[in-house]
Amino acid sequence: MASRSLPDAFVNTAAFSRPATHIEGNGGRNSVEQPGINNWDLGVFKNFRVYERLNTQFRWEMFNAFNHTQFGPASLNLSSANFGKITSTLVGPRLMQLALRVTF
Repeated sequence: MASRSLPDAFVNTAAFSRPATHIEGNGGRNSVEQPGINNWDLGVFKNFRVYERLNTQFRWEMFNAFNHTQFGPASLNLSSANFGKITSTLVGPRLMQLALRVTF
């Protein structure tokens, strides 16, 4: 395997070759490990009692809180010019939202 931190060379392309016509290859099942997912979604909230029957809740929610890049799968098509390269991401950048909830 090439350096696993480089999306342009995620798979060592020199380790694979196309077998001859009418010959089965000898590559094992799951011989290439794709990148994993490291995604953290966090939420923080605080409840406030205004009156006896009136409550408010302030919420702060973060999606992909630590802003980790989630790479997509590497191309495993030997005929492709992108063989062994990662060309996509699965999760976008960090998103945050604030909310105020009132219950009565």
